[in-house]
Amino acid sequence: MPTMSTEQPVFPAISSPSASAKDPTPTRLHTVRILLSNGRAHPIEDIEKNGLHDVVLAAVPLPRLRSESQAQDDHGNTNEAIQVDIAVCEAGMSRVREIYGTTSFVPLSSDDPVVSQQKAKDPTLKRLLCYQELHAAYLREYARLDHARALGPVFEWFENCLDHMCDLLEPIWSQRDYLSG
Repeated sequence: MPTMSTEQPVFPAISSPSASAKDPTPTRLHTVRILLSNGRAHPIEDIEKNGLHDVVLAAVPLPRLRSESQAQDDHGNTNEAIQVDIAVCEAGMSRVREIYGTTSFVPLSSDDPVVSQQKAKDPTLKRLLCYQELHAAYLREYARLDHARALGPVFEWFENCLDHMCDLLEPIWSQRDYLSG
């Protein structure tokens, strides 16, 4: 079970109007952080292989974890691991958790390996560097979207996640005098 931290909020879930007139309920997307132990292919390939393409609408590979944060397989071998933020339909949350499990940290908290692996010693600067890396990763993936396939909910998910990161960055960035001193 993940430990909860009040340090930083997790990405908010978003609701969007459904693209289908037959289904009047909104598509509610949640951001879920997963760990893939073999980060060689794009995460969507792993998601499709696991039969989750109907409930995972987007995936954002995050910066690679350094060796001290590498995942180990069942035999204790270290694999190249990546964390991935995925946009999951509310109805598919249990399937995703069943296949990928849960993280032992709250995303964007000081326990998050993407935050803790930053080279800065100051915790505020670590978070700033992390948010900048995440923002860049989301922008890269947003630019890669297949605009013909990705409809409203996916674009809104990206926009809401990027807006949320900007909201997290703003108070830290406004302390730039503190950071430069």
